[in-house]
This record gives sequence, C-alpha cells and structure tokens, in this order.
Amino acid sequence: MPWLITWVFNDILTIEDKNGGLPSSPRRLMADCLNDCNLFDLGFKGRCFTCSNLRELSQLIQERLDYAFDNNQWKLMFPKASVIHLPYFPGIVDNFWNDTTNPLVNTIRDFTSFLRDWNRISFGNVFSKKNKILACINGVQRALANDPNEFLIKLQQTLAKDYMDILKQEEDLWLVKKRLNC
Repeated sequence: MPWLITWVFNDILTIEDKNGGLPSSPRRLMADCLNDCNLFDLGFKGRCFTCSNLRELSQLIQERLDYAFDNNQWKLMFPKASVIHLPYFPGIVDNFWNDTTNPLVNTIRDFTSFLRDWNRISFGNVFSKKNKILACINGVQRALANDPNEFLIKLQQTLAKDYMDILKQEEDLWLVKKRLNC
C-alpha cells in the first residue's frame, strides 16, 4: 500500500536539521519508526529550516520540523513527487479577511493583487531564472576548463538539476497559458 506522511513532527531527524542554540542529538525514536515502516524522507527544495525563534543572530535557533515521508510504493506511483518549503507566510490570509473596514470586493481585489506580487517575488520570472541559470552553467563550465575541481563539478551538477526544474516550470507555464487561450 502506498504511504505518504506529512506533518510538523516537532523533532529533528538529523543534526543538519538544526542551526543555533544548544547542540541536540536527534532522538532515535523517529528514525527507528521510519526504518521499521520502510519510510524515506522525501527531502525538500527551498529554505532549509521551517521553524525559527526569530531572535537576533546570537540567540537565533532554526530547525527543520516539517517532513514528508513516503514508501517505495508511493515513489513508484508518484516518481516526481517533491516537497517545496515556501517562504514564511504568517497570517497573511487572516489579515486580509479580518479587515472588516474593507468591502468584500475590495478585499478580494487587494488579496489577489498581494498574491500576484508574492508569487512574483517568491518564485520569480521563469524565463529570467532560466537565463540566469544558463549564464551560471556557462561560467562554471569555463571555470572547469581552466581549473577542474570537485566543488565546480558538484556545482555544475546542481545547476544542471536546477535547470531541468526550471524547464519543467516553463513547460507547466506554457500548458496553463494554452488552457487559458482555449
């Protein structure tokens, strides 16, 4: 049976899932449970940490507490499934809908405008991102030709993966535009 489990687990799985504060060791209970159930961390794209105490740098604690775990059957059914940690989005919807001084039509218009701007800032222009990534790939390839090293090889691999992700986003964008024009 395919399984996908997502939740805010309020526990870290690895030491890399925490930055700042007192050192802490991940509890074995969660890892043992995942192992016993043959579940695997889906990983993520986006920001590393999903929780922060939002204090000044010397007291800042950041942790990844949001996880998605799947099993092999889920992977076979949904091989392209992924997790994206979106930018912090606190209470924005509440702020718009709890404003009783604004007529509903204005609230909807303002919220739509806000979401459009948030989308542009958070995800950016696909075509611009594509050009920037291509420029980075070209720069890394030139640097590799002059001074091949492990860092540049890994960077090239990461950029190539990012480029493929952007191509997929571009394809999805064209599909949406095609549907809108029908």
